[in-house]
Amino acid sequence: MAGREKASGKPGAVQRAVRLFTEVVGADIPVDAITKDDVREFKQALLKMPRMLTDGLKKKTVPELIQAVGTLADDQKLSAASVNKRKRPPDAAAILA
Repeated sequence: MAGREKASGKPGAVQRAVRLFTEVVGADIPVDAITKDDVREFKQALLKMPRMLTDGLKKKTVPELIQAVGTLADDQKLSAASVNKRKRPPDAAAILA
């Protein structure tokens, strides 16, 4: 799109954010139908994810990861700052459009 700035961050970060979002909330939601509750659900799911993924966990979906790791200590989960980097709604919405 003309006049639109390129997404910042690592290559593929937007696509990864979209993939994670669709794993949690569902792929059949039109962009204009995404609600604050959907974003909250996504953030809560990310806050339960481990900071480090072993090779065996890297190919799992978000719900599978959460189930596989069970309850983690806070220092083993993604921090709120890391989650905020991963839930990039403006960039994700641009990819889905």
